[in-house]
Amino acid sequence: MATRRVYKKPPIQEAICDIRYSERDGNDLRDLPKFLSHVSGAYSGPVVPVLQIQPSQGASVVPGQGINLSLAIDGPNLQIWSTDRRMMLTLGRDRIATHALAPYCGWEEFNPQVLAAHDAFTTVYSPKAVMRIGVRYVNRVVLPLTNFDISEYFVGVPTVALRSAAVSRVLSRIEGNFPTSDDQFGITFGSAESEPDSVAFLLDIEVYRSFEPSPMRAEAVSAEIDRLRNEERELFEAMITDNARALFDA
Repeated sequence: MATRRVYKKPPIQEAICDIRYSERDGNDLRDLPKFLSHVSGAYSGPVVPVLQIQPSQGASVVPGQGINLSLAIDGPNLQIWSTDRRMMLTLGRDRIATHALAPYCGWEEFNPQVLAAHDAFTTVYSPKAVMRIGVRYVNRVVLPLTNFDISEYFVGVPTVALRSAAVSRVLSRIEGNFPTSDDQFGITFGSAESEPDSVAFLLDIEVYRSFEPSPMRAEAVSAEIDRLRNEERELFEAMITDNARALFDA
């Protein structure tokens, strides 16, 4: 396990824990008030129906806009917001996703929110099993310069000098699995919109695991989430250099 580092200015733009389930009971509309009553203490903001969530596993570069991330989801889904708009739940037919937006609240606050959302979903809808758990962190890294070698800040991405006349956009995708577990990962790295005299990148890391359909106790779900988060941290640290770390600790 990688040594945990806590940065003064973490580049986390969004943290997501997405739990997918097998067959469940209940009616979406009829049981929605009951679900909302379980989470109303933390999520008393707007409830918005959506057919898409942002960001996602798909990635592309749009000329003039940078990296574009979107994933069509079998819907409809509901976005349930906290009053301060820093937390959000995505509620679907067979899923609950917990989102924490910048400024990131920290794992000690985010993790209990994830477990509370899972508890609310299982209490109201009684799914037969957990099918998949994914932990995803979308990091926005802003470099206050425009002429540099990308390898000075990132590892495992195209090692070219970012000269304004040479490179306009960057996009790379890495997928794999951890040899010591059945966990899989996807890493997307690409250009993002930035202010003049700076360059911004998105480093999007997801670690996930799929399960055979079987009941899973709350303690087991918590242990799986902790392990996936630790693996995501390991990948993040492997993708950045000490120059990047210095920016996050400045």
